[in-house]
Amino acid sequence: MKYVLITAAALCVFVSAEEAIAKGEVTGCDTTLRIVDVFNTSGRLWLYWQNFTIDNTLSNEEQKNYILPPDFDLSESCTFIKKINISNHDFHFWWRTLVQGDMLQSHYYGEFFSESGNEELGSMNVTDLSTTEAEPFETMQLMFTEGPCSVFFVKSLTEDSEIGCQLYLRGDAVSQNPPHNCTEYYNQHCGAKTVIYKGTCRSEVEEAQEELKRLLQKS
Repeated sequence: MKYVLITAAALCVFVSAEEAIAKGEVTGCDTTLRIVDVFNTSGRLWLYWQNFTIDNTLSNEEQKNYILPPDFDLSESCTFIKKINISNHDFHFWWRTLVQGDMLQSHYYGEFFSESGNEELGSMNVTDLSTTEAEPFETMQLMFTEGPCSVFFVKSLTEDSEIGCQLYLRGDAVSQNPPHNCTEYYNQHCGAKTVIYKGTCRSEVEEAQEELKRLLQKS
C-alpha cells in the first residue's frame, strides 16, 4: 500500500510534522497526552480526515486475474477502529473500512511506548495480525487530543515515505464538525484534507457488517 501526497504544500506540512516530533511538541501547552485514553472506548473511533491518499491501483495482472476494469475504484471510506481489548501497555483492535460497499477488516495489535522521554504513553507501533508479517508496519504518535477529537502523526515502517496526519473522532461526535482547537491543530500541522467519513457511514457500516456476518457463518 502506498501513501500519495495530495498537495504541493505537503512538503512544508510534513517538515513541520517532523520538526514537531523532533522537538517533542504535542500541543500548544504543556498538557501530557494519554494515547491509552483515546483508544479506551467501547464505541467506534472514526477516521475523519487524513492528509494523504492511498494508492490502491490494480496492476495489469490483478485486473486480468479478477476481470476488473482498469478504473475500478478501490478507495476506502468509513474507516474506523474498534477495540477488542486494551491495557496500559498494548492494544488489540479491529481496523475496518468499506471498499465498494463491502467491509474489510484486519486484527491489529498496537504496542504503546513513550516519545522524547515523556513518561506518559504517546505513541503506538502497529502490527497486522491478520497477515504473516511479524513486524510493525506503522507508528501512530498522538499529537493533540481534546474531548472526542484526536490528531495523530503516522509513519510507515515498511516504506520510505513522509509522516502523514490523521484526525479521529470518537463515537457520536462524528456527526458534528471536529472541535475548533482540534481543527486548528490539524490545519496548522497537516494542511490537506482527504475526507474519509461521510454522513451515511454509520448506516453503510451496519449493512456491511450484517453482510460480513452472513458470509462468515456460511464459511
